[in-house]
Amino acid sequence: MRTETAMNLRVGFIGAGKVGTSLGKHFTEHGIPVSGYYSRTEQSARESATFTKTNYYKNLEDIITASDVLFLTVSDRVIAKIWQDIKPYLKDNPKLVCHCSGALTSHIFSGIEDTGSYGFSVHPLLAVSSRYDSYQEISKALFTIESDAKEQVHILVELLESTGIQVQLLQADQKVRYHSAAVMSSNLMVGLIHGAEQVLQSIGFSEENAHQAIAPLLSLNAKSIAEQGCMEALTGPVERNDVATVKAEMDELKGLDHDFGEIYRLLSKQAAEVAEAKHLDRNYSKLNIVLEEHLGNI
Repeated sequence: MRTETAMNLRVGFIGAGKVGTSLGKHFTEHGIPVSGYYSRTEQSARESATFTKTNYYKNLEDIITASDVLFLTVSDRVIAKIWQDIKPYLKDNPKLVCHCSGALTSHIFSGIEDTGSYGFSVHPLLAVSSRYDSYQEISKALFTIESDAKEQVHILVELLESTGIQVQLLQADQKVRYHSAAVMSSNLMVGLIHGAEQVLQSIGFSEENAHQAIAPLLSLNAKSIAEQGCMEALTGPVERNDVATVKAEMDELKGLDHDFGEIYRLLSKQAAEVAEAKHLDRNYSKLNIVLEEHLGNI
């Protein structure tokens, strides 16, 4: 591996999907040299290389030779296999090897110390939904880095921060808790909104109307949380300390589906913590008693 400043290190991508293409485009837009792409499907590598104005490679050995930093931007289930495929090429040719999984740690690069290379988990806290548009959001996202290579991690930090990315370092034993928070704030929101739409459909809304009714409420609330934080964004019966309404709605949802009632109760407990911090002069004890009771006994 060449000993140069982080911004001069050549970055190569194994995997040419949404994350690899978006990250590569972000790097090239900020002056980071990107060697290019290798993909199981040559056409994908060609497309990403064209979009980022870099190169595509027909075999692993060539992209490894052309790169100082390797990003394995493939699905979680094949990271270990790809690592085993590239491992033989790293003997006497050490690299910084990264994957972008939120759930997996750098320990998936088993035996990396025998190659002289260093392993990193580099995860963007961002829903990368578009292969060709999401790069515009990369600089707004926080990236986490986890690695046992404590003396080399500053290279990845410098590389990312030089492009405007905010970085947070993690320990390997923190990854599961970290990823669960990401899932709660992103993926599980889909389940929550799906449930709310089902509740509306139970009283006669069409699927389309239910979605249209919730959309502005969701987008405005998300915007408020992002810009002002949870405390300022909180409104509704929990924030108002409206015990009667909260209890009535839990009972109603329990009658529709026990899971809906329990979701409402558990999320109301979280909202009550925010409300108490927001209104120190209000007594939320009665509300908390109702929320602590088992839903079946309310």
